[in-house]
Amino acid sequence: MLVAKEHRDRTGEGQEIDISLYESIFRLLDTLAIVHGALGTVRERSPFDAPHAAPHSHYPTRDGKWIAVACSNDKIFARLCTALDMLELVGDPRFRTMGERVAHRSEIDEIVTRFTAARALAEVNELFERYEVPASPIYSIVDIFADPQYAARDTIVSHYNERVGTLRMPGVVPRMSKTPGVIRHAGRPLGADTDGVYRELLGMSDEELVRLRTNGVI
Repeated sequence: MLVAKEHRDRTGEGQEIDISLYESIFRLLDTLAIVHGALGTVRERSPFDAPHAAPHSHYPTRDGKWIAVACSNDKIFARLCTALDMLELVGDPRFRTMGERVAHRSEIDEIVTRFTAARALAEVNELFERYEVPASPIYSIVDIFADPQYAARDTIVSHYNERVGTLRMPGVVPRMSKTPGVIRHAGRPLGADTDGVYRELLGMSDEELVRLRTNGVI
């Protein structure tokens, strides 16, 4: 956003900034997309449990997927119990309050896991949406590469690299209407820009470059 402000300060023109929530998070995945695109490597999820709430974790589904569920208060827990068709859990002494549910985390997690593991992700997700339980499918990098929304927004782009060939990598975010970003290269070979730096930035002549090379400086 500072780029857009700088552009406005210099030209007096504002511009549209186009960015979605998932794209800003996607850019935090370091080399996940590049490694998967080049080598097919699939980095798996890490365990997660919110220390302050339960059930508030990631749960497996029958088709090998995962769904994140976030029960952050008693009302949401009641809606979850309705979705599970286990309303008796609301009055269970182990689960009546958040503190009690956190103290019995393993037990409530086991109940939710049994439910989700017996059903496909699409079924579980639809059911939780119907009963307004905060939940979301967890994408693997394979799911990301197959998602049409990522493709439509060029969230993943292809760029040629002289050493390894075509690389798939995260695209530029945010998208700005007046000063759009661009990926110029995917990492240049060692020393490829040496002459340009010495000539254009430092103003050295060809004779000076020859002398530096002769003396082993560059």
